[in-house]
Amino acid sequence: MEYRYSTIVDPSTYETEGLYEGILRVFQNQEIEDLGVIRAQEDWRKHVAPLGFKRGSLGPQWNFLSVAFPETLPERMEVLAYFNEFIFLHDDIVEAVDKAKV
Repeated sequence: MEYRYSTIVDPSTYETEGLYEGILRVFQNQEIEDLGVIRAQEDWRKHVAPLGFKRGSLGPQWNFLSVAFPETLPERMEVLAYFNEFIFLHDDIVEAVDKAKV
C-alpha cells in the first residue's frame, strides 16, 4: 500500500506505556481536522448551548482522527472531524442528563 496522506511518527517521541508497540502513522495536515472540530464547537455554542473551554478531539500532540484514520482523503477530513466532534458533544449531554435522572 502506498501511503500518501500520512507519515510515520518516530517511536522515541511518544510514550506508549506498553499499550502500543507498533508503527504509528499520523495524518500530515492536522490543521484540516482542527477546522472541523472548531467549527463543530462553534456551531454547538451557537445552536445548542455554551461549552466553556473544551478541547474535544484536539490533542496536545496529535488529534484523535489524525491518528485513528491517518490515510483519510484530505477533502474528507474536515467533515469527518466535524461530525465526530458533534457526536462526542452530544454524548456528553446525554451522559449528563442520565446522571441527573439518577
